[in-house]
Amino acid sequence: MIAKMRCLLAIDAGGTKCDALLVSGTGEILGRGRRDLNHLRGQLYFGGLGRSHAAINAAIGEATANYSNISSLHVAGILPEPFSFRDLSDDAIIRHHISEKEGPLILAGVDSGVVVLAGTGAFVYGRTKNGEEALFDGIGPLYGDYGSGFQIGLAGIRASGRAGWHPSNQTSLSEFIPLACKELAGNPREFNMMLFMAEPRDRSEIAALAEIVNREAEKGDAIALSIIQRAAEEIALTVDYVVQRLEMSDEAYPLIATGGVATGSKIYWDHLCESVLQFAPQFVPTLPKYPAVMGMVLEMAQRMRILNPQFRTTLLDSFALQTNLLNAS
Repeated sequence: MIAKMRCLLAIDAGGTKCDALLVSGTGEILGRGRRDLNHLRGQLYFGGLGRSHAAINAAIGEATANYSNISSLHVAGILPEPFSFRDLSDDAIIRHHISEKEGPLILAGVDSGVVVLAGTGAFVYGRTKNGEEALFDGIGPLYGDYGSGFQIGLAGIRASGRAGWHPSNQTSLSEFIPLACKELAGNPREFNMMLFMAEPRDRSEIAALAEIVNREAEKGDAIALSIIQRAAEEIALTVDYVVQRLEMSDEAYPLIATGGVATGSKIYWDHLCESVLQFAPQFVPTLPKYPAVMGMVLEMAQRMRILNPQFRTTLLDSFALQTNLLNAS
């Protein structure tokens, strides 16, 4: 008979994707699941498709597919309501509320610093060495989210729309953005960008276009480059507001990236750090080696009082091994 075990399930549901990770009580990764726009089309969901019940349930199902011998499950992340897990009783499912700002800190191995989340949305969170906190933005794509993937994607759409008006507006985005939007619309025979933008759009669809803008910026497109750099300057301004509020500018703190834009665009992150170091010269730019869902696991383990050096080492080594196996296949 296979002994049942206590497990941890972390669900990082963002605007454009959902990552799920099943981990044993010793830190070994038992399963991983992921859903993104490649799996989800033609839907709308408040907050982005990555937070939809379809994405979350599918990611959890993939992460837990091979494990039924679970005695209790500690869960962190956005869950569909009501949430049940196989034959476990409600008492055997223990929930932990872990915010997007906590995981990056523990993943970086620090208790204080500035977390810069730039993904589909955006926010900046600061925590000083004496525990003072400030959180700015994270208030949605039309009301805020300065420096977000949505801002970049929308700017890319608008730049593609006026590319033919004057030679100074010429950009390769005018070719690739409409093609991507046509694909998002299901590749209809007749496609019109004006009608596409007039229809309700999930914000994750717009944010996903940030990858195209970044790719063209890396190729040297001047318009795309200016969009990426402008977004980085926008969120750097939010960092400045947090730093001023907490009086952190004269001290050494880690500047921690999280979110697909901050961690996935070298142009964005480098320009952001260059801007921040002008008003906080002792800050230490910190790019994570692991996805945000790993930080959720570590924070959950800490609350369960099972986080120790061995757990952390096992978790990180297990992730590296699985990633290498996936890449090899």
